[in-house]
Amino acid sequence: MTMAGNSQVLRTISLLILICVISLPAQAADVNDSEITSAVEVSTYVFVPDQSTLIQTGGIAGVHWTYSIKGQFQLSVDPNAGIASFVHVDANATDDSPYRRVLDPNEVFNMTELAGIILADGSIRFEGTTDNGSDVIISLIFKDDSAHLIGETIPPAGSADFFVFNIEALAQRKYGGGIGTSDAPYQLATEEDLMLLGETPEDYDKHFILTADIDLDPNLPSRKVFDKAVIAPDTNDAKWGFQGIPFNGVFDGSGHTISHLTIIGRSCLGLFGQLGFGAEISNLDMEAVDVNGTHGHIGGLVGWNAYGSISATYSTGIVKGGGYVGGLVGRNLEDKGSITSSFWDIQTSGQPTSAGGTGKTTVEMQTASTFLDAGWDFVDETANGTEDIWWIDEGKDYPRLWWEKVEE
Repeated sequence: MTMAGNSQVLRTISLLILICVISLPAQAADVNDSEITSAVEVSTYVFVPDQSTLIQTGGIAGVHWTYSIKGQFQLSVDPNAGIASFVHVDANATDDSPYRRVLDPNEVFNMTELAGIILADGSIRFEGTTDNGSDVIISLIFKDDSAHLIGETIPPAGSADFFVFNIEALAQRKYGGGIGTSDAPYQLATEEDLMLLGETPEDYDKHFILTADIDLDPNLPSRKVFDKAVIAPDTNDAKWGFQGIPFNGVFDGSGHTISHLTIIGRSCLGLFGQLGFGAEISNLDMEAVDVNGTHGHIGGLVGWNAYGSISATYSTGIVKGGGYVGGLVGRNLEDKGSITSSFWDIQTSGQPTSAGGTGKTTVEMQTASTFLDAGWDFVDETANGTEDIWWIDEGKDYPRLWWEKVEE
């Protein structure tokens, strides 16, 4: 690949993440990690406003008001125990009258205090009471990644002046599951999940984990050639410096691969446009990636690492460009950016230097001791851990994930 004028072009074949980094404070997740155990399945569901209504009737005046519901709820399901609960509800219901009345569905139905039972058909029935003594019944019926809620309040006998509330709503599961905490990270399994993350800046401080390989080949249906970063893009690349919201959450590749990402744009290009303070990217493999930028901040793994944490990564792709360019990292803010146990191939990349990581020859990159000495957890060894994340076909290939190992 060639470079014309002051254009800078980067192509990586095996691993590329482009990141520009600034400092922003991290925010707490909605739910304390201690509330969630590994035995429980947790997911976030988002109400579909035009298909989610709350109706208020009764009272002394005999009202009949209809509200549209917006927001989300976090659902905890324990299939072994056959129980479920609303862990957190962040939603409001607004009517379409000039008064714009607002109700909190959680308060109306006391949702987080209801007890849920998983029925034989897979639906969930929630029961409980409100503060005024009304009984509450809500049913959740699931289809694919959506949940249909149908529920009502039943006032005590003789309470003619009580309001009666009914809910009928459709909610879509957010991402592939999870609630964005360290114990229950949002799960990314499809191209749609990844795009949703990119389009949801309010989630940039949450925890994410890849649960499957994702192919972004622009020749596949619904795929495209990007002109900006997929996550935390520069929203106005005509101005100098990053304009937008950086990602300062945790992104665990869990050893999975994002492939065929193709970007043609200006600067701060790549999977991530900018990484904020406290962000962590780890255990991610990117293959057959092609990123072309006309401005700076480009490298084999990172264009500029100021405050981010990079660990257990390697790059074997071709790196070309001007300005801050390196085999692994183009630029690293000394004593601020953290780069550990990471490598790049000085032969295949064509780059003998890098602002971070350790450069190795192809032979060294295909030798187990290179990575074992850096603390990588390999199959059939316990000194670096027992999770058996990596394996290597020495002398023939670079490190691969355990599940890629072909048994002899």
